[in-house]
Amino acid sequence: SDVYKRQVSTQSTGLGSVTSAHRMEAGEELGWHSSEEEAPAGLERTPTELMNAEGYSEQVRESFDLVSPPSMEELLGLKEQFHLMDANKDGLVSEQEFMTATAVLDPPLSKMLFQVCDKDGSGSVNFTEFLRLHLVSASGSLESRLDMAFELMDQDKDGQVAKEDVIDFLESIGSPGDHATSVDELRESGSTVSLLLDRIHEGFQRNDNEAFLDKQSFLQVMACGEVEALMGQQDAPTQQVWIGHPDFAKVIRIMLGIRMSLVDPNKQTHLIPHGQQASKVTKFITCAPASFAAIRESRGLTVDRLLDSLGLGQLMSSLMVGSVRTLTTHNSTGKSGSVFYQTFDSRFILKEIFSKEMVVLRSMISLLANYFSDNPCSLIVPLVAFFRMDNMRLVLMCNALGLPLHFADELYDMKGSEYRRQAPEGARLQLDLDFLQSGKKLSIGASARAQVLEQLARDTDFLASHGLYDYSILLAVVDKSQITLRHGSALSPLSILPSTNSNQVYLMGLVDCLTKFDKTREAEGALVGIANMLHPEIEITQIEPCEYAARMVRFMDEKVLA
Repeated sequence: SDVYKRQVSTQSTGLGSVTSAHRMEAGEELGWHSSEEEAPAGLERTPTELMNAEGYSEQVRESFDLVSPPSMEELLGLKEQFHLMDANKDGLVSEQEFMTATAVLDPPLSKMLFQVCDKDGSGSVNFTEFLRLHLVSASGSLESRLDMAFELMDQDKDGQVAKEDVIDFLESIGSPGDHATSVDELRESGSTVSLLLDRIHEGFQRNDNEAFLDKQSFLQVMACGEVEALMGQQDAPTQQVWIGHPDFAKVIRIMLGIRMSLVDPNKQTHLIPHGQQASKVTKFITCAPASFAAIRESRGLTVDRLLDSLGLGQLMSSLMVGSVRTLTTHNSTGKSGSVFYQTFDSRFILKEIFSKEMVVLRSMISLLANYFSDNPCSLIVPLVAFFRMDNMRLVLMCNALGLPLHFADELYDMKGSEYRRQAPEGARLQLDLDFLQSGKKLSIGASARAQVLEQLARDTDFLASHGLYDYSILLAVVDKSQITLRHGSALSPLSILPSTNSNQVYLMGLVDCLTKFDKTREAEGALVGIANMLHPEIEITQIEPCEYAARMVRFMDEKVLA
Protein backbone atom coordinates (compact mmCIF):
# COMPACT_ATOMS: atom_id res chain seq x y z
CA SER A 1 0.00 0.00 0.00
CA ASP A 2 2.99 2.28 0.59
CA VAL A 3 3.64 2.17 -3.16
CA TYR A 4 0.19 3.41 -4.00
CA LYS A 5 0.21 6.12 -1.34
CA ARG A 6 3.23 7.61 -3.09
CA GLN A 7 1.72 7.28 -6.55
CA VAL A 8 -1.51 9.08 -5.75
CA SER A 9 0.38 12.06 -4.32
CA THR A 10 2.79 12.42 -7.26
CA GLN A 11 2.62 15.52 -9.43
CA SER A 12 2.91 15.51 -13.21
CA THR A 13 6.26 16.20 -14.84
CA GLY A 14 7.68 16.12 -18.36
CA LEU A 15 9.38 13.46 -20.45
CA GLY A 16 11.63 14.05 -23.45
CA SER A 17 10.89 14.98 -27.05
CA VAL A 18 10.71 17.84 -29.52
CA THR A 19 8.28 19.22 -32.11
CA SER A 20 8.63 20.44 -35.69
CA ALA A 21 10.78 23.42 -36.68
CA HIS A 22 7.90 25.66 -37.74
CA ARG A 23 6.80 25.95 -34.08
CA MET A 24 10.18 27.26 -32.89
CA GLU A 25 9.37 30.91 -33.56
CA ALA A 26 6.13 30.68 -31.59
CA GLY A 27 7.99 29.17 -28.65
CA GLU A 28 10.42 32.11 -28.51
CA GLU A 29 7.46 34.36 -27.72
CA LEU A 30 6.70 32.58 -24.45
CA GLY A 31 9.14 34.64 -22.41
CA TRP A 32 11.42 31.69 -21.53
CA HIS A 33 14.83 33.18 -22.28
CA SER A 34 17.08 31.23 -19.94
CA SER A 35 20.10 33.51 -20.35
CA GLU A 36 18.16 36.15 -18.42
CA GLU A 37 17.53 33.80 -15.49
CA GLU A 38 20.22 32.99 -12.95
CA ALA A 39 18.70 30.13 -10.91
CA PRO A 40 15.45 28.40 -9.97
CA ALA A 41 14.91 31.24 -7.52
CA GLY A 42 14.42 33.43 -10.59
CA LEU A 43 11.15 31.62 -11.15
CA GLU A 44 9.72 33.68 -8.34
CA ARG A 45 10.00 36.68 -10.60
CA THR A 46 9.25 37.08 -14.31
CA PRO A 47 8.76 33.42 -15.38
CA THR A 48 6.37 32.73 -12.52
CA GLU A 49 4.42 35.87 -13.37
CA LEU A 50 4.22 34.58 -16.93
CA MET A 51 3.04 31.14 -15.80
CA ASN A 52 0.47 32.65 -13.46
CA ALA A 53 -0.82 34.96 -16.16
CA GLU A 54 -4.29 34.13 -17.39
CA GLY A 55 -4.14 31.74 -20.33
CA TYR A 56 -0.37 31.17 -20.16
CA SER A 57 -0.59 27.38 -20.00
CA GLU A 58 -2.95 27.44 -22.94
CA GLN A 59 -0.45 29.59 -24.85
CA VAL A 60 2.25 26.99 -24.17
CA ARG A 61 -0.11 24.27 -25.38
CA GLU A 62 -0.81 26.07 -28.65
CA SER A 63 2.81 27.02 -29.30
CA PHE A 64 4.13 23.49 -28.78
CA ASP A 65 1.08 21.72 -30.26
CA LEU A 66 0.28 19.86 -27.04
CA VAL A 67 -2.83 17.81 -26.40
CA SER A 68 -3.12 19.29 -22.90
CA PRO A 69 -1.54 22.32 -21.22
CA PRO A 70 1.28 21.83 -18.68
CA SER A 71 0.72 22.39 -14.98
CA MET A 72 2.56 24.95 -12.88
CA GLU A 73 4.31 22.11 -11.01
CA GLU A 74 5.48 20.61 -14.28
CA LEU A 75 6.98 23.85 -15.52
CA LEU A 76 8.74 24.55 -12.23
CA GLY A 77 10.12 21.00 -12.11
CA LEU A 78 11.50 21.26 -15.65
CA LYS A 79 13.09 24.63 -14.90
CA GLU A 80 14.89 23.10 -11.94
CA GLN A 81 16.10 20.17 -14.07
CA PHE A 82 17.41 22.58 -16.71
CA HIS A 83 19.25 24.53 -14.03
CA LEU A 84 20.95 21.34 -12.80
CA MET A 85 22.22 20.58 -16.32
CA ASP A 86 23.49 24.16 -16.78
CA ALA A 87 26.81 23.64 -14.98
CA ASN A 88 28.30 27.11 -15.59
CA LYS A 89 24.95 28.85 -14.94
CA ASP A 90 25.03 30.93 -18.13
CA GLY A 91 21.39 30.12 -18.89
CA LEU A 92 22.29 27.71 -21.69
CA VAL A 93 23.14 24.00 -21.83
CA SER A 94 26.16 23.49 -24.05
CA GLU A 95 26.78 20.31 -26.01
CA GLN A 96 29.36 19.23 -23.42
CA GLU A 97 26.95 19.88 -20.54
CA PHE A 98 24.27 17.91 -22.38
CA MET A 99 26.67 15.01 -23.04
CA THR A 100 27.67 15.02 -19.37
CA ALA A 101 24.03 14.87 -18.27
CA THR A 102 23.43 11.93 -20.62
CA ALA A 103 26.77 10.19 -20.02
CA VAL A 104 25.01 6.93 -19.19
CA LEU A 105 23.95 6.66 -22.85
CA ASP A 106 26.22 5.75 -25.73
CA PRO A 107 27.75 8.83 -27.43
CA PRO A 108 25.87 8.42 -30.77
CA LEU A 109 22.49 8.48 -29.05
CA SER A 110 23.44 11.43 -26.83
CA LYS A 111 24.62 13.30 -29.93
CA MET A 112 21.36 12.57 -31.76
CA LEU A 113 19.28 13.82 -28.85
CA PHE A 114 21.34 16.99 -28.54
CA GLN A 115 21.01 17.82 -32.23
CA VAL A 116 17.24 17.39 -32.08
CA CYS A 117 17.01 19.50 -28.93
CA ASP A 118 19.21 22.26 -30.42
CA LYS A 119 16.55 23.37 -32.89
CA ASP A 120 18.26 26.57 -34.02
CA GLY A 121 21.66 24.89 -34.51
CA SER A 122 23.39 27.37 -32.19
CA GLY A 123 25.47 24.71 -30.45
CA SER A 124 23.63 25.12 -27.16
CA VAL A 125 20.14 24.51 -25.78
CA ASN A 126 18.07 27.29 -24.23
CA PHE A 127 15.17 26.67 -21.89
CA THR A 128 12.54 27.07 -24.60
CA GLU A 129 14.17 24.21 -26.53
CA PHE A 130 14.52 22.10 -23.38
CA LEU A 131 10.91 22.78 -22.41
CA ARG A 132 9.69 21.70 -25.84
CA LEU A 133 11.84 18.55 -25.70
CA HIS A 134 10.01 17.39 -22.57
CA LEU A 135 6.49 18.71 -23.06
CA VAL A 136 5.95 17.43 -26.59
CA SER A 137 6.74 13.85 -25.66
CA ALA A 138 4.62 14.14 -22.51
CA SER A 139 1.49 15.45 -24.22
CA GLY A 140 2.32 16.39 -27.80
CA SER A 141 0.02 15.73 -30.72
CA LEU A 142 0.61 12.72 -32.96
CA GLU A 143 2.13 14.95 -35.64
CA SER A 144 4.53 16.76 -33.29
CA ARG A 145 5.83 13.52 -31.78
CA LEU A 146 6.35 11.89 -35.15
CA ASP A 147 8.16 15.02 -36.37
CA MET A 148 10.61 14.54 -33.52
CA ALA A 149 11.05 10.83 -34.26
CA PHE A 150 11.86 11.58 -37.90
CA GLU A 151 14.38 14.27 -36.92
CA LEU A 152 16.17 11.81 -34.64
CA MET A 153 16.83 9.53 -37.60
CA ASP A 154 17.43 12.28 -40.17
CA GLN A 155 20.76 13.39 -38.73
CA ASP A 156 22.05 15.05 -41.92
CA LYS A 157 18.82 17.10 -42.15
CA ASP A 158 18.21 16.37 -45.84
CA GLY A 159 14.53 15.52 -45.32
CA GLN A 160 14.90 11.80 -45.92
CA VAL A 161 16.13 8.78 -44.02
CA ALA A 162 18.20 5.92 -45.44
CA LYS A 163 17.78 2.37 -44.20
CA GLU A 164 21.28 2.62 -42.74
CA ASP A 165 20.20 5.68 -40.72
CA VAL A 166 17.30 3.72 -39.21
CA ILE A 167 19.57 0.80 -38.31
CA ASP A 168 22.18 3.13 -36.75
CA PHE A 169 19.43 4.86 -34.75
CA LEU A 170 17.94 1.63 -33.46
CA GLU A 171 21.27 0.08 -32.54
CA SER A 172 22.37 3.28 -30.76
CA ILE A 173 19.33 3.00 -28.51
CA GLY A 174 19.60 -0.71 -27.95
CA SER A 175 23.34 -1.06 -27.27
CA PRO A 176 24.36 -0.63 -23.62
CA GLY A 177 28.02 0.30 -23.85
CA ASP A 178 30.03 -2.56 -25.30
CA HIS A 179 27.00 -4.90 -25.23
CA ALA A 180 26.10 -4.51 -28.90
CA THR A 181 22.55 -5.33 -29.90
CA SER A 182 21.40 -6.04 -33.44
CA VAL A 183 18.10 -4.87 -34.89
CA ASP A 184 16.97 -8.49 -35.05
CA GLU A 185 17.61 -8.87 -31.31
CA LEU A 186 15.72 -5.66 -30.64
CA ARG A 187 12.82 -6.90 -32.75
CA GLU A 188 12.61 -9.93 -30.47
CA SER A 189 12.56 -7.80 -27.31
CA GLY A 190 8.83 -7.12 -27.41
CA SER A 191 5.70 -6.85 -29.52
CA THR A 192 5.80 -3.04 -29.41
CA VAL A 193 9.22 -2.94 -31.06
CA SER A 194 8.15 -5.44 -33.70
CA LEU A 195 5.06 -3.39 -34.57
CA LEU A 196 7.02 -0.16 -35.08
CA LEU A 197 9.78 -1.84 -37.07
CA ASP A 198 7.16 -3.38 -39.32
CA ARG A 199 5.54 0.04 -39.88
CA ILE A 200 8.86 1.61 -40.89
CA HIS A 201 9.65 -1.35 -43.17
CA GLU A 202 6.27 -0.83 -44.83
CA GLY A 203 7.18 2.80 -45.42
CA PHE A 204 10.31 1.81 -47.32
CA GLN A 205 8.29 -0.62 -49.42
CA ARG A 206 5.69 2.04 -50.28
CA ASN A 207 8.28 4.62 -51.28
CA ASP A 208 9.31 4.66 -54.94
CA ASN A 209 12.97 4.74 -53.94
CA GLU A 210 13.24 1.83 -51.51
CA ALA A 211 16.61 2.99 -50.21
CA PHE A 212 15.13 6.16 -48.65
CA LEU A 213 12.09 7.26 -46.68
CA ASP A 214 10.95 10.89 -46.77
CA LYS A 215 9.05 12.60 -43.98
CA GLN A 216 5.66 12.43 -45.69
CA SER A 217 5.99 8.67 -46.19
CA PHE A 218 7.13 8.26 -42.62
CA LEU A 219 4.14 10.21 -41.27
CA GLN A 220 1.72 8.26 -43.47
CA VAL A 221 2.79 4.82 -42.24
CA MET A 222 3.25 5.82 -38.60
CA ALA A 223 0.10 7.94 -38.18
CA CYS A 224 -2.15 4.94 -37.64
CA GLY A 225 -4.45 3.77 -34.88
CA GLU A 226 -2.03 1.14 -33.56
CA VAL A 227 0.81 3.65 -33.11
CA GLU A 228 -1.49 6.31 -31.65
CA ALA A 229 -2.77 3.75 -29.13
CA LEU A 230 0.82 3.04 -28.04
CA MET A 231 1.48 6.75 -27.57
CA GLY A 232 -1.70 7.19 -25.60
CA GLN A 233 -0.67 4.71 -22.90
CA GLN A 234 1.42 7.32 -21.08
CA ASP A 235 -1.26 9.99 -20.70
CA ALA A 236 -1.52 9.41 -16.94
CA PRO A 237 0.10 12.07 -14.73
CA THR A 238 3.60 10.79 -13.99
CA GLN A 239 7.07 11.74 -12.87
CA GLN A 240 8.94 10.36 -15.85
CA VAL A 241 12.70 10.10 -15.46
CA TRP A 242 14.41 11.66 -18.48
CA ILE A 243 17.25 13.99 -19.44
CA GLY A 244 17.92 16.44 -16.63
CA HIS A 245 16.23 14.36 -13.94
CA PRO A 246 18.54 13.57 -10.97
CA ASP A 247 17.71 9.85 -11.28
CA PHE A 248 18.28 9.65 -15.03
CA ALA A 249 21.61 7.75 -14.93
CA LYS A 250 20.36 5.46 -12.15
CA VAL A 251 17.16 4.52 -13.99
CA ILE A 252 18.94 3.83 -17.29
CA ARG A 253 21.39 1.56 -15.46
CA ILE A 254 18.50 -0.24 -13.77
CA MET A 255 16.86 -0.80 -17.16
CA LEU A 256 20.14 -2.02 -18.65
CA GLY A 257 20.76 -4.31 -15.70
CA ILE A 258 17.28 -5.84 -15.86
CA ARG A 259 17.64 -6.46 -19.57
CA MET A 260 21.04 -8.09 -19.17
CA SER A 261 19.91 -10.26 -16.25
CA LEU A 262 16.80 -11.49 -18.05
CA VAL A 263 18.58 -12.18 -21.34
CA ASP A 264 21.36 -14.09 -19.56
CA PRO A 265 19.67 -15.65 -16.47
CA ASN A 266 22.57 -18.04 -15.76
CA LYS A 267 24.83 -15.11 -14.90
CA GLN A 268 23.98 -13.49 -11.57
CA THR A 269 26.40 -10.54 -11.71
CA HIS A 270 26.49 -8.15 -14.66
CA LEU A 271 28.75 -5.15 -15.18
CA ILE A 272 26.86 -2.16 -16.56
CA PRO A 273 29.09 0.26 -18.52
CA HIS A 274 28.60 3.97 -17.93
CA GLY A 275 28.07 4.82 -21.59
CA GLN A 276 30.58 7.54 -22.44
CA GLN A 277 32.55 6.83 -19.23
CA ALA A 278 33.78 3.46 -20.50
CA SER A 279 36.22 2.93 -17.62
CA LYS A 280 33.38 2.95 -15.05
CA VAL A 281 31.00 0.08 -14.40
CA THR A 282 28.20 -0.66 -11.97
CA LYS A 283 27.59 -4.13 -10.54
CA PHE A 284 24.04 -5.34 -11.08
CA ILE A 285 23.28 -8.52 -9.15
CA THR A 286 20.29 -10.80 -9.72
CA CYS A 287 19.24 -12.50 -6.47
CA ALA A 288 17.62 -15.96 -6.24
CA PRO A 289 17.01 -16.12 -10.03
CA ALA A 290 15.69 -19.70 -10.02
CA SER A 291 13.03 -19.07 -7.37
CA PHE A 292 11.79 -15.88 -9.00
CA ALA A 293 11.78 -17.57 -12.41
CA ALA A 294 9.52 -20.22 -10.88
CA ILE A 295 7.13 -17.53 -9.63
CA ARG A 296 7.02 -15.92 -13.06
CA GLU A 297 6.41 -19.28 -14.71
CA SER A 298 3.56 -20.06 -12.30
CA ARG A 299 1.88 -16.81 -13.38
CA GLY A 300 2.55 -17.16 -17.09
CA LEU A 301 4.88 -14.17 -17.05
CA THR A 302 7.44 -14.45 -19.86
CA VAL A 303 10.77 -12.69 -20.21
CA ASP A 304 9.45 -10.97 -23.36
CA ARG A 305 6.62 -9.42 -21.37
CA LEU A 306 9.04 -8.10 -18.77
CA LEU A 307 11.35 -6.69 -21.43
CA ASP A 308 8.43 -5.04 -23.19
CA SER A 309 7.79 -3.04 -20.00
CA LEU A 310 11.27 -2.71 -18.49
CA GLY A 311 13.91 -3.36 -21.14
CA LEU A 312 15.50 -0.88 -23.50
CA GLY A 313 13.24 -2.17 -26.25
CA GLN A 314 10.35 -0.08 -24.93
CA LEU A 315 12.66 2.96 -24.63
CA MET A 316 13.58 2.43 -28.27
CA SER A 317 9.99 1.99 -29.38
CA SER A 318 8.93 5.17 -27.61
CA LEU A 319 11.67 7.22 -29.28
CA MET A 320 10.50 5.83 -32.61
CA VAL A 321 7.18 7.61 -32.06
CA GLY A 322 8.58 10.79 -30.51
CA SER A 323 8.05 9.88 -26.87
CA VAL A 324 10.15 8.60 -24.01
CA ARG A 325 9.36 5.69 -21.75
CA THR A 326 11.81 4.99 -18.99
CA LEU A 327 10.40 4.60 -15.48
CA THR A 328 8.36 6.93 -13.32
CA THR A 329 9.75 7.71 -9.90
CA HIS A 330 7.84 8.09 -6.65
CA ASN A 331 9.77 9.18 -3.57
CA SER A 332 8.31 8.18 -0.25
CA THR A 333 7.10 10.93 2.02
CA GLY A 334 6.89 8.46 4.90
CA LYS A 335 9.47 7.59 7.53
CA SER A 336 10.90 4.72 5.45
CA GLY A 337 12.25 7.02 2.74
CA SER A 338 11.69 4.28 0.14
CA VAL A 339 11.88 4.89 -3.60
CA PHE A 340 9.39 3.39 -6.03
CA TYR A 341 9.63 3.13 -9.79
CA GLN A 342 6.73 2.20 -12.04
CA THR A 343 6.83 1.08 -15.66
CA PHE A 344 5.20 3.27 -18.29
CA ASP A 345 2.41 0.72 -18.89
CA SER A 346 1.63 0.34 -15.16
CA ARG A 347 2.24 -3.42 -15.27
CA PHE A 348 5.13 -3.50 -12.79
CA ILE A 349 6.53 -1.65 -9.81
CA LEU A 350 10.13 -1.60 -8.57
CA LYS A 351 10.30 -1.00 -4.86
CA GLU A 352 13.44 -0.23 -2.90
CA ILE A 353 13.48 -2.36 0.26
CA PHE A 354 15.68 -2.18 3.31
CA SER A 355 17.62 -4.70 5.37
CA LYS A 356 14.75 -6.12 7.47
CA GLU A 357 12.54 -6.71 4.44
CA MET A 358 15.48 -8.18 2.52
CA VAL A 359 16.14 -10.69 5.31
CA VAL A 360 12.47 -11.72 5.28
CA LEU A 361 12.41 -12.04 1.50
CA ARG A 362 15.57 -14.14 1.37
CA SER A 363 14.26 -16.49 4.03
CA MET A 364 10.92 -16.92 2.27
CA ILE A 365 11.57 -16.78 -1.46
CA SER A 366 11.59 -20.56 -2.04
CA LEU A 367 8.47 -20.89 0.13
CA LEU A 368 6.76 -18.13 -1.85
CA ALA A 369 7.67 -19.82 -5.13
CA ASN A 370 6.11 -23.08 -3.93
CA TYR A 371 3.06 -21.29 -2.57
CA PHE A 372 2.36 -19.44 -5.83
CA SER A 373 2.78 -22.70 -7.74
CA ASP A 374 0.27 -24.45 -5.49
CA ASN A 375 -2.12 -21.46 -5.33
CA PRO A 376 -2.64 -19.95 -8.81
CA CYS A 377 -5.54 -17.87 -7.46
CA SER A 378 -3.57 -16.34 -4.58
CA LEU A 379 -4.44 -12.71 -3.92
CA ILE A 380 -0.87 -11.99 -2.75
CA VAL A 381 0.63 -9.69 -5.38
CA PRO A 382 3.51 -11.63 -6.99
CA LEU A 383 7.11 -10.57 -6.43
CA VAL A 384 8.78 -11.55 -9.70
CA ALA A 385 12.46 -10.52 -9.36
CA PHE A 386 14.98 -9.18 -6.87
CA PHE A 387 18.03 -7.09 -7.82
CA ARG A 388 20.89 -5.29 -6.12
CA MET A 389 22.66 -2.26 -7.62
CA ASP A 390 25.12 -0.16 -5.65
CA ASN A 391 23.46 0.21 -2.23
CA MET A 392 19.94 -0.32 -3.57
CA ARG A 393 17.86 -3.47 -3.09
CA LEU A 394 15.05 -3.53 -5.64
CA VAL A 395 12.08 -5.89 -5.67
CA LEU A 396 10.14 -6.12 -8.92
CA MET A 397 6.46 -6.83 -8.37
CA CYS A 398 3.28 -6.86 -10.40
CA ASN A 399 1.09 -3.80 -10.04
CA ALA A 400 -1.81 -4.98 -7.86
CA LEU A 401 -4.26 -3.12 -10.09
CA GLY A 402 -2.64 -3.70 -13.45
CA LEU A 403 -3.68 -0.25 -14.69
CA PRO A 404 -2.88 3.41 -13.96
CA LEU A 405 -4.36 4.74 -10.73
CA HIS A 406 -6.24 7.55 -12.44
CA PHE A 407 -8.49 4.93 -14.06
CA ALA A 408 -9.90 4.07 -10.62
CA ASP A 409 -13.08 5.84 -9.54
CA GLU A 410 -12.39 4.86 -5.92
CA LEU A 411 -9.22 3.54 -4.26
CA TYR A 412 -8.94 1.98 -0.80
CA ASP A 413 -6.13 0.64 1.38
CA MET A 414 -7.69 -1.62 4.04
CA LYS A 415 -6.14 -3.41 7.03
CA GLY A 416 -9.36 -4.62 8.65
CA SER A 417 -9.14 -2.03 11.43
CA GLU A 418 -11.14 1.06 12.36
CA TYR A 419 -8.52 2.60 14.62
CA ARG A 420 -7.11 5.77 13.01
CA ARG A 421 -8.01 4.37 9.61
CA GLN A 422 -9.55 7.45 8.02
CA ALA A 423 -7.84 9.40 5.25
CA PRO A 424 -7.44 13.19 5.37
CA GLU A 425 -10.19 15.11 3.67
CA GLY A 426 -9.72 15.14 -0.10
CA ALA A 427 -7.12 12.34 -0.12
CA ARG A 428 -7.11 10.14 -3.23
CA LEU A 429 -6.33 6.96 -1.29
CA GLN A 430 -9.12 6.14 1.18
CA LEU A 431 -8.90 3.85 4.22
CA ASP A 432 -11.08 1.37 6.12
CA LEU A 433 -13.35 3.89 7.84
CA ASP A 434 -13.88 5.78 4.60
CA PHE A 435 -15.17 2.60 2.98
CA LEU A 436 -17.46 1.82 5.91
CA GLN A 437 -18.84 5.35 6.01
CA SER A 438 -19.65 5.17 2.30
CA GLY A 439 -22.33 2.61 3.23
CA LYS A 440 -21.52 0.37 0.28
CA LYS A 441 -20.67 -3.30 -0.03
CA LEU A 442 -19.25 -5.19 -2.99
CA SER A 443 -21.82 -7.31 -4.82
CA ILE A 444 -19.91 -10.05 -6.66
CA GLY A 445 -22.28 -13.01 -6.42
CA ALA A 446 -22.38 -15.89 -3.94
CA SER A 447 -19.92 -18.13 -5.80
CA ALA A 448 -17.23 -15.45 -6.26
CA ARG A 449 -17.74 -14.30 -2.67
CA ALA A 450 -17.06 -17.80 -1.33
CA GLN A 451 -13.98 -18.20 -3.52
CA VAL A 452 -12.52 -14.85 -2.45
CA LEU A 453 -12.99 -15.55 1.26
CA GLU A 454 -11.57 -19.05 0.95
CA GLN A 455 -8.49 -17.82 -0.92
CA LEU A 456 -8.03 -14.86 1.42
CA ALA A 457 -8.14 -17.20 4.43
CA ARG A 458 -5.53 -19.45 2.78
CA ASP A 459 -3.27 -16.48 1.92
CA THR A 460 -3.46 -14.86 5.34
CA ASP A 461 -2.90 -18.20 7.09
CA PHE A 462 0.25 -18.68 4.97
CA LEU A 463 1.52 -15.21 5.89
CA ALA A 464 0.69 -15.70 9.58
CA SER A 465 2.46 -19.08 9.66
CA HIS A 466 5.67 -17.24 8.75
CA GLY A 467 5.16 -14.40 11.23
CA LEU A 468 4.08 -11.80 8.66
CA TYR A 469 1.45 -9.15 9.28
CA ASP A 470 0.56 -5.46 8.70
CA TYR A 471 -0.25 -6.12 5.04
CA SER A 472 -3.18 -4.46 3.28
CA ILE A 473 -5.87 -5.20 0.78
CA LEU A 474 -5.65 -2.68 -2.02
CA LEU A 475 -9.10 -2.23 -3.59
CA ALA A 476 -9.98 -0.20 -6.67
CA VAL A 477 -13.46 0.44 -8.05
CA VAL A 478 -13.20 0.88 -11.82
CA ASP A 479 -15.68 1.39 -14.64
CA LYS A 480 -15.96 -1.75 -16.76
CA SER A 481 -15.00 0.17 -19.92
CA GLN A 482 -11.46 0.67 -18.56
CA ILE A 483 -10.72 -3.01 -18.07
CA THR A 484 -9.82 -3.56 -21.73
CA LEU A 485 -6.62 -1.65 -20.96
CA ARG A 486 -5.68 -3.87 -18.03
CA HIS A 487 -2.61 -6.09 -18.30
CA GLY A 488 -3.60 -8.46 -15.51
CA SER A 489 -2.84 -11.98 -16.72
CA ALA A 490 0.02 -12.32 -14.19
CA LEU A 491 -2.39 -11.56 -11.35
CA SER A 492 -4.92 -13.81 -9.66
CA PRO A 493 -8.17 -14.45 -11.55
CA LEU A 494 -9.86 -13.48 -8.28
CA SER A 495 -8.21 -10.04 -8.35
CA ILE A 496 -10.70 -8.81 -10.96
CA LEU A 497 -14.35 -9.16 -9.98
CA PRO A 498 -17.30 -7.72 -11.93
CA SER A 499 -20.11 -6.20 -9.93
CA THR A 500 -23.44 -8.03 -10.16
CA ASN A 501 -25.51 -4.86 -9.78
CA SER A 502 -23.57 -2.11 -11.58
CA ASN A 503 -21.25 -1.37 -14.50
CA GLN A 504 -18.26 -1.46 -12.17
CA VAL A 505 -15.40 -3.90 -11.65
CA TYR A 506 -13.50 -4.44 -8.40
CA LEU A 507 -9.72 -4.95 -8.49
CA MET A 508 -7.95 -6.15 -5.37
CA GLY A 509 -4.74 -7.68 -4.08
CA LEU A 510 -2.73 -8.24 -0.90
CA VAL A 511 0.23 -5.84 -0.78
CA ASP A 512 3.11 -4.98 1.59
CA CYS A 513 3.55 -8.55 2.83
CA LEU A 514 7.16 -8.44 4.08
CA THR A 515 6.71 -7.08 7.61
CA LYS A 516 7.83 -9.55 10.30
CA PHE A 517 6.28 -9.63 13.76
CA ASP A 518 9.47 -9.49 15.88
CA LYS A 519 10.23 -8.88 19.55
CA THR A 520 9.75 -5.13 19.19
CA ARG A 521 6.37 -5.66 17.59
CA GLU A 522 5.49 -8.17 20.32
CA ALA A 523 6.12 -5.55 23.01
CA GLU A 524 4.04 -3.01 21.12
CA GLY A 525 1.34 -5.64 20.74
CA ALA A 526 1.17 -6.12 24.52
CA LEU A 527 0.51 -2.41 24.99
CA VAL A 528 -2.11 -2.50 22.24
CA GLY A 529 -3.78 -5.44 23.98
CA ILE A 530 -4.30 -3.29 27.05
CA ALA A 531 -5.76 -0.54 24.88
CA ASN A 532 -8.13 -3.06 23.27
CA MET A 533 -9.40 -4.09 26.70
CA LEU A 534 -10.07 -0.46 27.54
CA HIS A 535 -11.75 0.18 24.17
CA PRO A 536 -13.32 -3.15 23.06
CA GLU A 537 -15.48 -1.38 20.52
CA ILE A 538 -12.39 -0.60 18.40
CA GLU A 539 -9.91 -3.15 17.06
CA ILE A 540 -6.48 -1.55 17.18
CA THR A 541 -4.01 -2.53 14.45
CA GLN A 542 -0.94 -3.78 16.38
CA ILE A 543 -1.86 -7.46 16.94
CA GLU A 544 0.03 -10.70 16.40
CA PRO A 545 -0.03 -12.37 12.95
CA CYS A 546 -2.72 -15.03 13.53
CA GLU A 547 -5.13 -12.49 15.01
CA TYR A 548 -4.27 -10.05 12.24
CA ALA A 549 -5.10 -12.70 9.61
CA ALA A 550 -8.40 -13.62 11.24
CA ARG A 551 -9.39 -9.97 11.57
CA MET A 552 -8.68 -9.31 7.89
CA VAL A 553 -10.90 -12.21 6.76
CA ARG A 554 -13.63 -11.23 9.21
CA PHE A 555 -13.57 -7.60 8.02
CA MET A 556 -13.93 -8.64 4.38
CA ASP A 557 -16.68 -11.13 5.21
CA GLU A 558 -18.79 -8.91 7.45
CA LYS A 559 -18.14 -5.37 6.23
CA VAL A 560 -16.84 -5.37 2.64
CA LEU A 561 -18.49 -8.17 0.64
CA ALA A 562 -22.27 -8.14 0.25
